[in-house]
Amino acid sequence: MKITKPTLLVDEAKVRANVRKMLTKVKRTGAELRPHFKTHHSVDVAEWLRDEGVTKATASSVDMANYFAKAGWRDI
Repeated sequence: MKITKPTLLVDEAKVRANVRKMLTKVKRTGAELRPHFKTHHSVDVAEWLRDEGVTKATASSVDMANYFAKAGWRDI
């Protein structure tokens, strides 16, 4: 694979494990996890979060919120 521009490369298994770890810690406090999607800007990564039970998100702009709303996110 030849990468010619800045590209996000992540280990899906590690991301999912980290999400589960965050959720475990958050649930102990009685709070809910509302991750900021500014970091990853990715519908794919957002789906990994949703797969683990995350239903709420934060976005840094209306455009970004619209991008994730089109992917089915409702509580942004």
